[in-house]
Amino acid sequence: MSGGNASPGGQVASSASSGRGPPGAPQAPRRTTHCAIIDPVLDFEPKSGATATQSADGLLRYVQSEGYVLDWVLDTHPHADHFSAAGYLKDKTGVRSAIGEKVVDVQTLWKRLYNLPDFAADGSQWDKLFGDGEGSKSAI
Repeated sequence: MSGGNASPGGQVASSASSGRGPPGAPQAPRRTTHCAIIDPVLDFEPKSGATATQSADGLLRYVQSEGYVLDWVLDTHPHADHFSAAGYLKDKTGVRSAIGEKVVDVQTLWKRLYNLPDFAADGSQWDKLFGDGEGSKSAI
């Protein structure tokens, strides 16, 4: 991966940048129009406990403005400090979502710690569970 746009709400990654974008963005000729959104987050208001999707929607606007085709929404790991927007983006766009297969171990732990007997601790919340060293060339 040689291009991307990072923001507090996640990251859009492609195999090459468009040469446009925020300061510090790679200035390389575009080789692809395909991208992935990595670690998108839901906005969270601690006082009310409300979540919102402005950051995730901003990532989608960036993807559209750059003319990218979104192939994947990827979570790198479970996030205890914020809520992932991967499910929201998957529902909104229909693209595939993925995370590493070891998420099942974390889900099993959290299911027990937080007393969630009906929670599916099997990774089924994502379309693909990547094994160690496995990746997808079609995503980026």
